[in-house]
Amino acid sequence: FWDTAFSLMGLGFIGARKAGYGALDILVGGIQADGSFYARFRDGGFDEEKHQFPILIQGAARLASFLPDRKKLVNYYPALTRYLEAWFR
Repeated sequence: FWDTAFSLMGLGFIGARKAGYGALDILVGGIQADGSFYARFRDGGFDEEKHQFPILIQGAARLASFLPDRKKLVNYYPALTRYLEAWFR
């Protein structure tokens, strides 16, 4: 999860806007209705993980600060809110 967080920030720093929006789409696409997040591990399976998650939000927030279309960012808020609420439960 650390690598994803720093990759998100890096996309912003290098100005890769299209890739940045795509990365956010993938990130929020993995957030379930209850706010849990499923990740793929080396064995190819999926498992629920909850450690280190707030750093993904920091990476997404930093990337968002570089993206010009603020109205589009609103689409990501519901999933990111569920994600944080699940973390703090």
